Amino acid sequence: MNTQLERMNAKSPVLDHEYLKRYPSIMAEAPAGRTSSRYSFIPTTRIIEQFEAVGFYPVLVKEAHAGDDRQGFQKHLIRFRQPNVAATGLDKLFPEIVLTNSHDAGASFKLMMGIFRLVCTNGAVVGESFGGTIRINHVGYTDQAVRDAVRMIGDRLPQVMDRVDEFKALEMTPDDKGVFALEALGTKYSKEDLIRRTFDTDALLLPARAIDSASTLWNSYNTVQERLVERGGRIEHRKTRERYNYRTRQMEPVIKAVRTRAVNSPAENVKVNQRLWELAEDFNTLISTRGHCEPGSAKKVMNGIIKSVTGVDKMSLEDARTFLEQREAAQA
Repeated sequence: MNTQLERMNAKSPVLDHEYLKRYPSIMAEAPAGRTSSRYSFIPTTRIIEQFEAVGFYPVLVKEAHAGDDRQGFQKHLIRFRQPNVAATGLDKLFPEIVLTNSHDAGASFKLMMGIFRLVCTNGAVVGESFGGTIRINHVGYTDQAVRDAVRMIGDRLPQVMDRVDEFKALEMTPDDKGVFALEALGTKYSKEDLIRRTFDTDALLLPARAIDSASTLWNSYNTVQERLVERGGRIEHRKTRERYNYRTRQMEPVIKAVRTRAVNSPAENVKVNQRLWELAEDFNTLISTRGHCEPGSAKKVMNGIIKSVTGVDKMSLEDARTFLEQREAAQA
């Protein structure tokens, strides 16, 4: 198990400053050389100190891969937690604050609400529509602005846990889950990818543990999030090779379930995580106010995706794939 995740299971999961020295971008004392003289450098260590002053401590870190010119200055993600706050529920949920920052003038640093699920070590990030995201510019930075932002988000964390209870109480039909899975794929992959590639939504929705077996929005959200973001999963069918069929006397493709990649980039991880949360919010509202999805709804959603890409109404998936192949050949 990852050392940080081992700490998550420990009595005190807080990462001390000595441990943080493993991450050069967090310990950077100056910006990347390609930044302009107008760039205002704010050390991440200084931001961490403001979190700690308000009672939130780092418990998990991710650092983006970077080329030589950006190594030590790249985007990084830190999850903060109050050590005295106990986990809630059977799946042991911790409310957290998530910070992203970089030292290459790529963006302002951002504070977001998060949830860590200890039972599967999934780290979710709450969508911006919930009002739990605060951006702070490097120019005009003050320590007080960070402390105020941490307090503001910290005060709203109980509301996130209340929303989780709503997700847990919302039962989903197979049609609801089919639409949710298809739209969840769209948070990570383009519409063209959804046409070109063969994804298995049943595999995407297959629970990895008994605690997630009930057909609730919360379980569907967590199962999908784990396979799309945290670990990847065998959710795609792909032609791997051909073999000779002696019965038909023809070469036939061998189709296998292949593992998709986890989202390790801090920026992409936050983006997909927030999109998934927004999707769960939409389903919570939709099903609560309008009722469940009708039979065949997932097919209608796929037809809508095909039409938006091809501009043609009622085109089959195979014809849409041919359309993309011809379009790409013409552009080559």
